[in-house]
Amino acid sequence: LGQVIDKRRKNYIRLLQAIEGRELVRPLFPSMPDQVCPYAFPILFSDKKDAVALQLQNNGIPASSWPDLPPEVISSKHEHEIAVWLQEHILLLPVHQDLSDKQVDYMASKLRDILRKEVE
Repeated sequence: LGQVIDKRRKNYIRLLQAIEGRELVRPLFPSMPDQVCPYAFPILFSDKKDAVALQLQNNGIPASSWPDLPPEVISSKHEHEIAVWLQEHILLLPVHQDLSDKQVDYMASKLRDILRKEVE
Protein backbone atom coordinates (compact mmCIF):
# COMPACT_ATOMS: atom_id res chain seq x y z
CA LEU A 1 0.00 0.00 0.00
CA GLY A 2 2.87 2.36 0.74
CA GLN A 3 4.18 1.98 -2.81
CA VAL A 4 0.74 2.78 -4.25
CA ILE A 5 0.51 5.94 -2.16
CA ASP A 6 4.05 7.01 -3.11
CA LYS A 7 3.41 6.45 -6.83
CA ARG A 8 0.12 8.35 -6.83
CA ARG A 9 1.64 11.26 -4.90
CA LYS A 10 4.59 11.36 -7.30
CA ASN A 11 2.25 11.41 -10.33
CA TYR A 12 0.13 14.14 -8.72
CA ILE A 13 3.19 16.32 -8.07
CA ARG A 14 4.41 15.90 -11.66
CA LEU A 15 1.06 17.12 -13.00
CA LEU A 16 1.03 19.91 -10.44
CA GLN A 17 4.39 21.08 -11.79
CA ALA A 18 3.06 20.90 -15.36
CA ILE A 19 0.40 23.55 -14.69
CA GLU A 20 2.49 25.81 -12.46
CA GLY A 21 2.20 29.40 -13.62
CA ARG A 22 -0.25 28.57 -16.42
CA GLU A 23 -3.12 30.84 -17.23
CA LEU A 24 -6.67 29.44 -17.25
CA VAL A 25 -5.96 26.81 -14.57
CA ARG A 26 -4.94 26.18 -11.03
CA PRO A 27 -4.85 23.02 -8.98
CA LEU A 28 -7.89 22.46 -6.81
CA PHE A 29 -5.48 21.23 -4.13
CA PRO A 30 -2.06 22.89 -4.50
CA SER A 31 -0.59 20.82 -1.67
CA MET A 32 -1.21 17.46 -0.06
CA PRO A 33 -0.85 16.64 3.60
CA ASP A 34 1.46 13.67 4.18
CA GLN A 35 -1.39 11.26 4.87
CA VAL A 36 -3.23 11.94 1.58
CA CYS A 37 -3.31 9.40 -1.26
CA PRO A 38 -4.82 11.18 -4.28
CA TYR A 39 -7.51 9.52 -6.35
CA ALA A 40 -7.07 11.94 -9.28
CA PHE A 41 -5.55 15.32 -10.12
CA PRO A 42 -8.35 17.92 -10.07
CA ILE A 43 -7.71 21.08 -12.10
CA LEU A 44 -9.85 24.17 -11.66
CA PHE A 45 -10.46 26.04 -14.92
CA SER A 46 -11.52 29.65 -15.27
CA ASP A 47 -12.49 29.02 -18.89
CA LYS A 48 -12.21 26.52 -21.77
CA LYS A 49 -12.35 23.36 -19.66
CA ASP A 50 -14.37 21.43 -22.22
CA ALA A 51 -12.06 22.43 -25.10
CA VAL A 52 -8.99 21.34 -23.13
CA ALA A 53 -10.68 18.10 -22.05
CA LEU A 54 -11.54 17.26 -25.65
CA GLN A 55 -8.00 17.91 -26.83
CA LEU A 56 -6.58 15.76 -24.02
CA GLN A 57 -9.01 12.97 -24.86
CA ASN A 58 -8.10 13.23 -28.55
CA ASN A 59 -4.50 12.63 -27.46
CA GLY A 60 -5.44 9.48 -25.55
CA ILE A 61 -5.59 11.06 -22.10
CA PRO A 62 -8.69 10.12 -20.09
CA ALA A 63 -9.62 13.57 -18.80
CA SER A 64 -13.05 13.70 -17.19
CA SER A 65 -15.40 16.23 -15.69
CA TRP A 66 -16.33 16.19 -12.06
CA PRO A 67 -18.84 15.53 -10.75
CA ASP A 68 -20.91 13.39 -13.08
CA LEU A 69 -24.38 14.84 -12.77
CA PRO A 70 -27.59 12.89 -13.18
CA PRO A 71 -30.17 14.09 -15.73
CA GLU A 72 -32.50 15.42 -13.04
CA VAL A 73 -29.78 17.80 -11.81
CA ILE A 74 -28.91 18.97 -15.30
CA SER A 75 -32.58 19.55 -16.12
CA SER A 76 -32.95 21.87 -13.11
CA LYS A 77 -29.62 23.68 -13.08
CA HIS A 78 -31.03 26.65 -11.19
CA GLU A 79 -31.65 24.39 -8.16
CA HIS A 80 -28.16 22.90 -8.27
CA GLU A 81 -25.96 25.86 -9.14
CA ILE A 82 -22.93 24.75 -7.12
CA ALA A 83 -22.88 21.22 -8.53
CA VAL A 84 -23.25 22.60 -12.07
CA TRP A 85 -20.49 25.15 -11.47
CA LEU A 86 -18.15 22.41 -10.24
CA GLN A 87 -18.89 20.30 -13.30
CA GLU A 88 -18.25 23.25 -15.62
CA HIS A 89 -14.92 24.16 -14.01
CA ILE A 90 -13.23 21.00 -12.69
CA LEU A 91 -11.33 18.49 -14.80
CA LEU A 92 -9.83 15.27 -13.43
CA LEU A 93 -6.67 13.65 -14.71
CA PRO A 94 -5.57 10.17 -13.65
CA VAL A 95 -2.72 9.66 -11.18
CA HIS A 96 -3.18 5.96 -10.43
CA GLN A 97 -0.23 3.75 -9.62
CA ASP A 98 -0.35 1.80 -12.90
CA LEU A 99 0.73 4.83 -14.94
CA SER A 100 4.32 4.66 -16.11
CA ASP A 101 6.66 7.63 -15.82
CA LYS A 102 6.52 7.89 -19.61
CA GLN A 103 2.72 8.12 -19.55
CA VAL A 104 2.72 10.81 -16.87
CA ASP A 105 5.39 12.77 -18.76
CA TYR A 106 3.28 12.51 -21.93
CA MET A 107 0.18 13.70 -20.08
CA ALA A 108 2.08 16.63 -18.51
CA SER A 109 3.61 17.61 -21.85
CA LYS A 110 0.29 17.51 -23.71
CA LEU A 111 -1.41 19.46 -20.94
CA ARG A 112 1.26 22.20 -21.08
CA ASP A 113 1.05 22.38 -24.88
CA ILE A 114 -2.74 22.56 -24.93
CA LEU A 115 -2.89 25.21 -22.21
CA ARG A 116 -0.29 27.29 -24.04
CA LYS A 117 -2.33 27.14 -27.27
CA GLU A 118 -5.60 27.96 -25.49
CA VAL A 119 -4.11 31.18 -24.11
CA GLU A 120 -2.71 32.36 -27.46
